[in-house]
Amino acid sequence: MNKEKQTVKRRIFISNTSMVLVTLSLFLFVNMFVVNLYESTYKDSMIDSSELADNTEQIRNILTDWNPSPKEEAINNLAAKLNRYGYSVCVETDREVIYSNTDFPVSELTDYIGDYLETDGKVHVYVQDSMTVLIRNDMNEKIKVFAIAGEYHESVFQKNSLPTILILLLIDGIFCIGALLIISQIFTKRLIGHITNPLNALAEGAKRMKKGNFSEPVKYKEILNLNMSVRHLMKCRNK
Repeated sequence: MNKEKQTVKRRIFISNTSMVLVTLSLFLFVNMFVVNLYESTYKDSMIDSSELADNTEQIRNILTDWNPSPKEEAINNLAAKLNRYGYSVCVETDREVIYSNTDFPVSELTDYIGDYLETDGKVHVYVQDSMTVLIRNDMNEKIKVFAIAGEYHESVFQKNSLPTILILLLIDGIFCIGALLIISQIFTKRLIGHITNPLNALAEGAKRMKKGNFSEPVKYKEILNLNMSVRHLMKCRNK
């Protein structure tokens, strides 16, 4: 559509709509980039820092062959076998700890690992930083056994996720606000140009006529439209 034939109202609408669409598209791109960057960085750091403890396969075999029993003797025998490999033990029955020689609450660990361990009879291996955890869950006996090697600490993601996300959101918000201001200035400048250019043309024409220069026309399309409207109105009145 020819810009000269667009009304001021339509120009304002197009300018505002374009500004909103460009800004939202930029926000979407920036937020997707920030989220993907944070996710990939976290995954890479977890992979790089994770390493299985020694004798993990032997511990898996011990837990697999163990006949689950809540009796103290059976648990003590299991703990003795695992201690030879440097593993501490925790045993739960109906989500209550009946034996533990760990130096931290195992419930914190289970809350972080999640519910995917609810598989009967299988030994799961979980590794994070310098800690290796093997878990066997026996649903029939309602016993869950944890064999833990290494030093436990909350993951970097758990400890720092909220501050890190808040910092990223703050940076993202500052960037988006700055981008919005720049985009709004660009579109506003263009819109002002569309509106004020004809007015400036009228002002320049008025100055020329004031100086007696009537030969140079005023290049303002809206005057032609106004003249056509006035002529049409006069014709209607003369009929």
